[in-house]
Amino acid sequence: EGTDTGTPSKVYFAATMNVPFLVSNILSGVGMLAMLASTALRSRRKILAVQSVNHALSMAACSLLRGWSGAVQEAVNLVRDLAILQFGKLNRFWQISFVAAALGLGAAVTFAGGFRWYGLLPVLATALYSAVIVHPRCNTRWIKASTAVCTMMWAVYSLFIRNYVYVLTNVITSASAVLFLLRSRKQGETV
Repeated sequence: EGTDTGTPSKVYFAATMNVPFLVSNILSGVGMLAMLASTALRSRRKILAVQSVNHALSMAACSLLRGWSGAVQEAVNLVRDLAILQFGKLNRFWQISFVAAALGLGAAVTFAGGFRWYGLLPVLATALYSAVIVHPRCNTRWIKASTAVCTMMWAVYSLFIRNYVYVLTNVITSASAVLFLLRSRKQGETV
């Protein structure tokens, strides 16, 4: 008696509020499958190409969850990887620029939105990975070691923005990178 049909039901409200959550977790899952696949690759160029797919999807996923620090860092990651794929080795100016962009944009976004310590994790992960990937003598071992560390930073960050698929897949990717590093060392590869 007296039901207000003009007001959405709690069930409808809960379902519509969870759409960004569900979509972001699906995007992250697909993106992280690419990231996971990249840990098995042996070519720097192939690794970056496959990881670019993850960066694009993860940027959208972080945005849906209002994880602005993560979204900005994924944008930096995507532009950096595409620049390396397009131009090959980057000169010193661009090497420094990508690390500075990760730190500068990341700090600005993290502090502008009301500081939360976990917002710095994607910033640090992107700065570290950028420093490794733009280094002139970077090889696949460096990339995999950096991936192992940086994906764990992303996993912790993802807990706080409620991107649980990203947490799981980052942990798996980190473990996979470590396993490929150990296997290549055991087999005496110089990848």
